[in-house]
Amino acid sequence: MGIYNTFDWGDGTLYGDASKVAFSAAPLTATALGSTTYLESTVIDVVDGTPVIGNREVIRPKVGLHWTTPTGSYFGFRLVRNQDGFSEHEEDGQIIKEYFSVTATSVENNAEDEFNAVPLVEGRYAYYTIWLLLADFTWVIGAYTYCLVPKEHSIKTPEGNLYKTSERKFIESLPKVYTTQMQSYLDEVSDSSDLRTFMAGFSYTLDEILTFADLLIPDYSGNTTNPNMVDLQAHQMGLPKEPTLSIQRKKALVRNAFSINKYRGGIQSIQLLVKSLSGFATNTYLSPNLLLSIQDSSFYKGVGNWKIAANGVLTSNLTTGSTDLPVQTEVNSVDRSYTGKVITSASSVVMSLGTADPRLTGVPVKPGTEYQLSYYVKGSTNNVTPYIKWYDQNGVIIGSAVAGTASSAGTTWSKKTLVATSPSTAYFAAIEVSFATASTYYIDFIQLAGTSDYEARGIDIRLFPTKVNYIKNPSMSSATSWTLTGATGVYTNDSTLPGIKLDGTKMSTITTTSPTAFSLVSSTDTIIKPGKFYTFSIYANKASGTQSVDIKLEAIDDNGNVLTSLTGEVSSRTLTSQTLTTDWQRFSVPVFVYDSSDVIYLKATVSGTGTGSVINFDAAQIEEGYGSSDYFEGSYTSRGAYWTGTANNSISVMYRNKTPKINRMVFEVPNYLPMNTAYTITSGFNDVVVLETSGFSS
Repeated sequence: MGIYNTFDWGDGTLYGDASKVAFSAAPLTATALGSTTYLESTVIDVVDGTPVIGNREVIRPKVGLHWTTPTGSYFGFRLVRNQDGFSEHEEDGQIIKEYFSVTATSVENNAEDEFNAVPLVEGRYAYYTIWLLLADFTWVIGAYTYCLVPKEHSIKTPEGNLYKTSERKFIESLPKVYTTQMQSYLDEVSDSSDLRTFMAGFSYTLDEILTFADLLIPDYSGNTTNPNMVDLQAHQMGLPKEPTLSIQRKKALVRNAFSINKYRGGIQSIQLLVKSLSGFATNTYLSPNLLLSIQDSSFYKGVGNWKIAANGVLTSNLTTGSTDLPVQTEVNSVDRSYTGKVITSASSVVMSLGTADPRLTGVPVKPGTEYQLSYYVKGSTNNVTPYIKWYDQNGVIIGSAVAGTASSAGTTWSKKTLVATSPSTAYFAAIEVSFATASTYYIDFIQLAGTSDYEARGIDIRLFPTKVNYIKNPSMSSATSWTLTGATGVYTNDSTLPGIKLDGTKMSTITTTSPTAFSLVSSTDTIIKPGKFYTFSIYANKASGTQSVDIKLEAIDDNGNVLTSLTGEVSSRTLTSQTLTTDWQRFSVPVFVYDSSDVIYLKATVSGTGTGSVINFDAAQIEEGYGSSDYFEGSYTSRGAYWTGTANNSISVMYRNKTPKINRMVFEVPNYLPMNTAYTITSGFNDVVVLETSGFSS
């Protein structure tokens, strides 16, 4: 049988296994071993609207893997396959093999990738990465490689069943005098001859050659691109070299290059660029601030269209010390270097925007709409007063100015607001700020919009987490967010769960009361989106003996009832009679949350009948999806996780490889925005927003 492999070791030649640096499993080799035919259940017919289930033959490829047992001290091993590119992190792909050991490492160094829950796809490259979990709970790459998975060029029947394999086609191309038992042209080709066995490898070689030929056809999806050609494709597209990006991200940039450049400067282009660079789900928000430029709103390197009356001087003031720092408290305040500085030498000096020529320098508005004028001011205990003036489509003023409340500027930044509704014929608005007495004032972050605070004409690029842990106190560092009944509980400083205690040391230990029913319950206080699967998982063990427990997850509406669909199905599922032993086990239960107009929460419960036993719990998680992924919480900052609020009392979110990806965005995003545009890159979940970085295009 033919074998084909590639591996990343020196010049690509395997000289043999040898000791290498710590945590290295190189050379890792991946070898396509052939294909296996087996029966798969499928719908073969429909009779009177009822599907008829039958079997059909399908072909699944198989890859053999070999690596050197890693050196160094580690207690977790994971082999991950991804057919888009090398795994960006330890969960990025299909896990082929993994093991965890507290004190020792396994000597296994072989595996076969076949018949997994996510089977190999023929005719594409398969990328393999070995990840090692170290004592500080970080994962490092031990080795990586890739190989081509040849496509079986078989012939199928019109019903989709297998008619002839490529091996059968190949053997039938030989004279039958060699391939039949009777050495007759009229005889059937033998399936068990020595020649048939010998020629099988040649047919697989032919499959590999034909697959390489298939891949010469241009593929704009990047799925079948030779990894050695990705950088060349990027160069042909005019993209810069991306040494810090994974192959997956490079492929995405190449795939989307035409659209990114075609719509350059538009919101679709920016959103697609950021998604390609980061892989995060992304949304972009245009600033609601209607002022015409960043200079109008924050005096960034200029005073924009602002004018000031006699006896007053207005300048763009670069920060020189703590007394004139610009606004720092607003997340979307991009300009943190400049403020407007007003020096008045008389009383009632007015600075104005748009009054001189409302149609060119005023603020465009809609008729009959409520607006909020807001700004920050400081520098004097004297009063300032805001005004809004409305103008029609010809630039003619409508009525008198709307005056705000006169209030002290104060010696520290304070926000002033004025809410007004535009007249039915209004097209433009002008803004005035009157300073009561001679003094020095600082003004910053001016906007006319709704209640949201943004720089003028800015854009917010919101990055959504790769996963969320909805349980607020998942490592059970205290009783917060957990309710225990029918048992007594403590929280200890010597968790025995290996490799998972990311909060440092905590776990929950309960003592049940025989024969009383007990339960441990945690409910989310975050509204859950319907139409999705959610999975609850938790680790548990027993100090001695065994204990039977039920693990349940329920979707609860705002009336405290289990959510029920229109057809009567309930969003509740229970794993019954799960046996706890002295070994740590992870239990998980998924539930589908049906569509509903109700407010929905999730409730996780572990329950049973007490036997006077001691049970340990740790590392609880509620996440989106059918099935549990690796446990995490906000304390694991090295992986891009953080708490959305107080540690061990708020939702945790995860952003994989966030820092290098945002660094790339900072380099690229300004080149795709119109000149003089403020931007923010933020992360967060629900109403929690975290400013990652901000800047200006030039």
